[in-house]
Amino acid sequence: MENYEKVGYETVAVLSSNGSPTCGVTLTSFDEDWGGRPKDLDYNKSLAVGTGVYIEELQREITARGLKMPPFYGLDLDDVSKPMEQILKEFEDFIKGLFK
Repeated sequence: MENYEKVGYETVAVLSSNGSPTCGVTLTSFDEDWGGRPKDLDYNKSLAVGTGVYIEELQREITARGLKMPPFYGLDLDDVSKPMEQILKEFEDFIKGLFK
């Protein structure tokens, strides 16, 4: 992002995937049983409100470098309570809101 900014580009948003333990923006996942020997886990029970590790670090680095913080959006692809049409509509509304 810093190099793009230096040559005149603007990062208008960061798109990520909610539910990811790494890339979740407002929804991450965690389970005490992750790691170690393989076993069956219920992924949907591991979803938790919060930010994934990579997104936390990316936001921290953007701030540390004095860059403009772009809006972050996490697609709710892991939210089984939402129909895909709603997920896509919410994303479309987010994108439209960027250019008003």
